Amino acid sequence: MRSQICEVLDTDLIRQQAQHDAVDIQGLANYVITTMGKLCAPVRDNDVNQLKATGNIVALLRQIFHVLDLMMMDMVNFIIQGLRPHLQQNLVDYERAKFQEILEETPSALDLTTEWIRESVLDELSSVSCEPSSSSGADGISKPNLSPTLVLTNSYLKLLQWDYQKKTIPETLVTDEGRLRELSEKLNQLKIVACICLITSNTVGAVIEGIPDFGDKQKRISFVLLEGMNKK
Repeated sequence: MRSQICEVLDTDLIRQQAQHDAVDIQGLANYVITTMGKLCAPVRDNDVNQLKATGNIVALLRQIFHVLDLMMMDMVNFIIQGLRPHLQQNLVDYERAKFQEILEETPSALDLTTEWIRESVLDELSSVSCEPSSSSGADGISKPNLSPTLVLTNSYLKLLQWDYQKKTIPETLVTDEGRLRELSEKLNQLKIVACICLITSNTVGAVIEGIPDFGDKQKRISFVLLEGMNKK
């Protein structure tokens, strides 16, 4: 099929035909559409059929390139899906080796990440109560035993209240900054809606007590009014 495609879509031949105003554009387009129908994934059959119904040649060529882009993405996704088990099996070792390589080349590459974790460690240390126990030292004071999971959880919770305008996000989370900002905005909205509901309940609680679904309506209206507040 490759040789057939190269023969029909011979660029030199098409260039010569164009110079003599003899290019059969519609015929070439029909051949391309037919070939796409043979090679595309089943999910693209409807897109290819729509190409056949397009009469305007300019719009047709534009749509052909669009569907070709979709078919290319389908192929990439198929390859990734096939490689996924292998990638997952070696992902941890690869990331560890990559981090080590980056640190050897640039020792300060993870300074922000280190400081981010250090802040959480200090927070946890300050919250640990030093009480006498069987594992206490000679002075009778127990040594803090921090849980790595607890420290990491606290670190991620800090990101929900992160000042993204003034503080740079840790290097290891740069690719997730958009999602983290969105979560932070949603948390701020929830806080505001909760405050509105609490103030309303304390102020006019007796009046609205008998109104059905008042609380749900208030929350829906509040969320609508707060939509996009962080973008202004």
